[in-house]
Amino acid sequence: MRTLEIEDLRENPRNVMLQPLPAQPTRLLLLLAQIAATCCRQFAEETIEDLEVTHGITDRPWPEMHAALDEWYRAHRKIGGICYALEERFGIPAFDFCLSREIRWERAVKK
Repeated sequence: MRTLEIEDLRENPRNVMLQPLPAQPTRLLLLLAQIAATCCRQFAEETIEDLEVTHGITDRPWPEMHAALDEWYRAHRKIGGICYALEERFGIPAFDFCLSREIRWERAVKK
């Protein structure tokens, strides 16, 4: 399988979840991949929240919830691998950031 390149992220940021990192990734590729994976995790988190609001929280999650949870964990693990590579290869301390929720809530309130 072909490894992830910057062009792949430009084409579709979701490619970070579909293609493996190269053995010797550049610093820029890793930073862009971390941003893309963080966006994927955020989309999964918002899907989970929307499903909980729509269907409620139940003891038996439905297939859409399982898929969103799987996607969230996959993205979270990918971010962890990227953070590890940034620290190991470039000495950049691991930092897993979350996207701001305030902007999303402000948009919802203004509607």
